[in-house]
Amino acid sequence: MSLRALPIVFLNLGGEMLYVLDQRLYAQKIQNEKGKKIMQDIISNMFSERFLDEVFRPQEMCHRSAFRILFERLAHASIMRLNQPSMDKLFDLMTMAVKYQTLLVSKPHEILLVTLNHLDSILEFVADSDYCVDLIEKCYKRLIKTYSDMDEFELQEIRHSILNCLQDLRVKVSVFLKEKIQNWNGTFALANEGPVACQDFIPGTIIYYENDHKKKSIFKESKFNPGSRYEPAIKEGSYERKGNRVTSLGLNIYSSKRPVDTILAPESNYQRVNVVSDMETCIPDPKSRAQLDLLCRLIGKSSSSSTKNNDFKLNLFNNEEEEFIYETQIQKVLIDDQSSKIVSFDGSNRHKDDRLNKIMNQFSHKGDKYEDDDDDRNRKSKPSRYKKMDEEDDDDDIVSMMDRLNRK
Repeated sequence: MSLRALPIVFLNLGGEMLYVLDQRLYAQKIQNEKGKKIMQDIISNMFSERFLDEVFRPQEMCHRSAFRILFERLAHASIMRLNQPSMDKLFDLMTMAVKYQTLLVSKPHEILLVTLNHLDSILEFVADSDYCVDLIEKCYKRLIKTYSDMDEFELQEIRHSILNCLQDLRVKVSVFLKEKIQNWNGTFALANEGPVACQDFIPGTIIYYENDHKKKSIFKESKFNPGSRYEPAIKEGSYERKGNRVTSLGLNIYSSKRPVDTILAPESNYQRVNVVSDMETCIPDPKSRAQLDLLCRLIGKSSSSSTKNNDFKLNLFNNEEEEFIYETQIQKVLIDDQSSKIVSFDGSNRHKDDRLNKIMNQFSHKGDKYEDDDDDRNRKSKPSRYKKMDEEDDDDDIVSMMDRLNRK
């Protein structure tokens, strides 16, 4: 597991959270100034220097349940409040988007371009706030300094760490289903054609080289049909502050006119992390619990004087019926998943299994020892042998040993 994967997955998840919140604020017609204030409060906490110092410290990847608690604290760092179903839905949308982006990168270094796309989009949300813009600029410099010089192996290790963290999630998202990039069982449909990674060979060509002991030269080339259509990459993505990232992964896929719906598939292999407020139950590992506790304490509050009267609830569902269906599907998945892992044994109904009952009846309790029927019969048929064994057993008893010595 990579010790540098946490900042990448944190920034990507944070970017997806802000995309969804921005769309829902627009859909619920929240006042423009209030919506901007909410985004600024969340982003200022998310990119605060003390908080990022802890996130960028080399460490093991957090568990998904830790990310769930962490982003709930971030979402509630403003006057906005989310109930548990809405937060569950938000986290599902975040994790599935990041999983799709991580799966689809053509080369390991592209995962850094995806993160930069998130930073570019987040910057647009708070372009009016000089304070937030300065925080994002510092995060950008820290990100480039940490990851730009990494080789392919290190970046591939980061990619594997992220995929391992999200590997068993199969939540169906309507946006992905409409774009036909997700199947109805929750898995993603990965394209086997299109542009290849930059500086990679296009499938369909076999190159033969000859070696004249001085330099290698091409002897001949032959073509074959690879079965799909491939195209050369346009150019390499740029790490520059306002450079062309080339890839569209990591950009905001939610527009104001597009609904943000997620459909939970009860028949899928999706396993939900049941997050409760008790960190001891949720994060049993002491190191992970201490790490999560520190990160949560570094998250501040809204700069405005937030009171219960000023707080408002943001709902990620279009209506109460949609929320009820979502909760019902979640409960069904949880019940099915728990029942499939429980194996019950009933030791009280011994008479139902004659073979087991016969084996159990072979043992009888005599004194402080358990002896079976065969040993009892042997004891009666060979008393001298068992008498000698009893004397040897008595050797362990100091009192018996001294009595025998006195008799002699």
